[in-house]
Parts: sequence; C-alpha cells; structure tokens
Amino acid sequence: AEQYRSAAWLLESLSRLRSWGGNFLANVGPRTNGELPDVVYERFVEVAGWMKHSRVALIGTEPAPRSLKCNVPLTMNGATKYLHASPNFSGVIELETGAPPNSVSLLRTGEALPFDFKCGVLRIEIPRAARTPLVDVVAVR
Repeated sequence: AEQYRSAAWLLESLSRLRSWGGNFLANVGPRTNGELPDVVYERFVEVAGWMKHSRVALIGTEPAPRSLKCNVPLTMNGATKYLHASPNFSGVIELETGAPPNSVSLLRTGEALPFDFKCGVLRIEIPRAARTPLVDVVAVR
C-alpha cells in the first residue's frame, strides 16, 4: 500500500530547508492514468490553506545570518524574521538578537504575542490554544 507523508511533515521540512537556503521538491509521481493519488491532493489542499496565511515566511525569504541563533528554523525578508515552530515543538522559542523587537505576532492571525527580551535573547511562547497541527510561524519585526 502507498504511504504518504503528512502536510505537517511537508511544511516542517520545507521550513527547515528554506532556513538553510534550500528548496523542496515533493517527490510524487502520477499513476498510469496521469492522476495523482487522492491522498496527495488532500495534502496539497492542506498546504495551500497554510500558504494562504503564512507563505510570506517561505516565499521570497532568505536564511538568517549565522550570527542569529535560534532554536527553531528561521527565515528572513528584510528586517522581518520568521520563526517556524513545528507541531512537535513545545516550550519557549529563543532567538539571540541584538535589539528588542518592535512587534511579535502569530503570522496566521496577526495576534500580538507576549515576549521577553533580556541580555540579547528574545523569548516567545506560543499559547497552547493558538497552536495548530501544522507549522506555526511567529513574525518578529
């Protein structure tokens, strides 16, 4: 029987690879009739839904400079940093940065998130009620 990875796995892998400056090719081939298996279409619909609110964290971004240390994948577009919390990530996101942020928000909703900034380290905890089964992205400006 065919087995396919979840949309969460695909987005987590894509986030990690984009944080390294790479890209991702979903290795799915068509069946003999030219169609993809139904489960693949279902996964792509999930990914498309996620992309509606969070694509800016992946498309047109660059990896962060190595001087910025973070415990989750990190992409950047200009001065905006995108912190990618996988579904299995729990705890506090930590980003070593030189200056306190102007704003910290959950990209999917735009909701401001509480944060702590001490000694050059930004700490953010996404409330459990705000977590989803996919990658949750925090925008730091």
